[in-house]
Amino acid sequence: PEIRRMYLEQIDAFKKENFKGIIVLDAAILLEAGWDQDCAEVWVSIVPKDEAIKRITNRDNIPAEQAAKRIESQLSNSERVLKANVVFCSVWGVVVV
Repeated sequence: PEIRRMYLEQIDAFKKENFKGIIVLDAAILLEAGWDQDCAEVWVSIVPKDEAIKRITNRDNIPAEQAAKRIESQLSNSERVLKANVVFCSVWGVVVV
């Protein structure tokens, strides 16, 4: 709640300054927290589950099983796509929905 309060406060400040640009809210938990209601558009980036597990194990040096549990505790790619206006996939030529 505190993070949401802070970004809404900043957005209000921009409005008062008559800001005409684009505001980007980069938040890993944006969809899970329901903050998408505060956004005009939602852009998501997805990768196949196997690729996500590989990236997490390489980055965090954890076992694949632990990485898989982390992925399974989050929204699925399909759920993210349903909430998105724009979808990116950083693995070329792969359909992951």
